[in-house]
Amino acid sequence: MNCWPLKFQGHVTRDREAVERIKKDELCYTSGGKAKNCKAILAAMDAADKARPTWKAAVFVQQAGEDKLVMPAGTKQFTESLASGDKLYKEYPDAYHNLIMELPETKREVTEDMKKWILERV
Repeated sequence: MNCWPLKFQGHVTRDREAVERIKKDELCYTSGGKAKNCKAILAAMDAADKARPTWKAAVFVQQAGEDKLVMPAGTKQFTESLASGDKLYKEYPDAYHNLIMELPETKREVTEDMKKWILERV
């Protein structure tokens, strides 16, 4: 289930059929963000920021270039600031926020890139 506030539903994916499924899903919460969720997100962001100088694990960040929910430039800057010697940032220029719900060709590229990155490390 993918739940997005109404004003963001059109920015989740370029796949219009997927957007319509989201809009019709009766179980999807479509109001604004809840305070507890927002607090948890802010706490996670703070923890991630504090971990940057000591982050040693490999990381692959896949970012939608036309993301309206997350700032691609901020995500790239964050990734580059990680201490890890094995980090990769890849942006998918025309994609919207949810890369796994994107148009078939983008979804295929995203999953192939992910698979390749993982297999290179196992």
